Amino acid sequence: MKITKNIAGKVNNQEVTSYLLENDNQMQVTILSFGGIIQSIKVPVSGKMVECVLGFDKVEDYLSDEYREDYPYFGALIGRHAGRICKGHFVLEDKDLQLSVNNNGNQLHGGVQGFDSKHWTVKDTFENADNCGIVLTLHSPDGDEGFPGNLDTEVTYTLNNENELSINYKAKSDKTTICNLTNHTYFNLSLNQGETVLNHHAQVPSDKYVPIVDCIPTGEILPVDGTDFDLREGKKVFENLDNSFIRKVGSDEVAAELKNEDGSIGVQVKTTHPVVHLYAGYYILPFKNESVKKSGKNAGIAIETQGFADSLNHKNFEPTTLKAGEKYEHTTKFKFDF
Repeated sequence: MKITKNIAGKVNNQEVTSYLLENDNQMQVTILSFGGIIQSIKVPVSGKMVECVLGFDKVEDYLSDEYREDYPYFGALIGRHAGRICKGHFVLEDKDLQLSVNNNGNQLHGGVQGFDSKHWTVKDTFENADNCGIVLTLHSPDGDEGFPGNLDTEVTYTLNNENELSINYKAKSDKTTICNLTNHTYFNLSLNQGETVLNHHAQVPSDKYVPIVDCIPTGEILPVDGTDFDLREGKKVFENLDNSFIRKVGSDEVAAELKNEDGSIGVQVKTTHPVVHLYAGYYILPFKNESVKKSGKNAGIAIETQGFADSLNHKNFEPTTLKAGEKYEHTTKFKFDF
């Protein structure tokens, strides 16, 4: 196991560091201090290193006009709240709260300047015989993007020799607020650089999903039986997949599994989050930038483990409320097979 620190460049005139985590099986994961972005995940297959995620080689390109025009959040940490909040509005402790809006009149992934666009502090790095990783922290002040409370967040990325990349999320607020953290990495496990994920095989054992209208949850929780969203036995990824699946809380079973076209690379996802959201990248633009690894429609599939989007606007959704002084904590593990 080893970890290598480098200066990756500058974003908004502030230095960005990258951390290359490498295990004894040659699996490599690169994390940026800007946005907590997973910039790269590479695994060895048949003598060559295969890139498994979408991203840019140059950190400055994460702020390019082309990329931000229809922003897909490649690899970024998402907060304070993953998913869309209808009209950026909800009621918390009998108070009407209005958040910033950044997506067709709704708030998406934490607002105009969410955690994805913040410079995180590297609190610690660690390296031993079994694993290596980094600990990132971020302070979000009271009123940030409209959210109440000073929220302090800590995220730990760990790579081990079982080829597992784990993400541990912790947060605490001094006022009652809402909190729903995730990571927005897009996977593309193809051996061929030009392939989309439409030849990938996805399996989700959930028997319930959340329908949406105009990307906003309807508030229903429906059975997957007889729908395109029945992924219990697995099927090929379809182009407009963009839905949340309800995980069996308390179960340690795999929440989602993805394999490439010939099964040579796979990812199993386990999580403590109640929801796993799959988005097959239907709206990813074909970026002209030479720094981008892969782009275009269905270039990658995001597997976002999280709480319910728009939770406080639907009585039957598990709320994402975080009370003052309480601890928020969730862990997600991505286990690679190659």
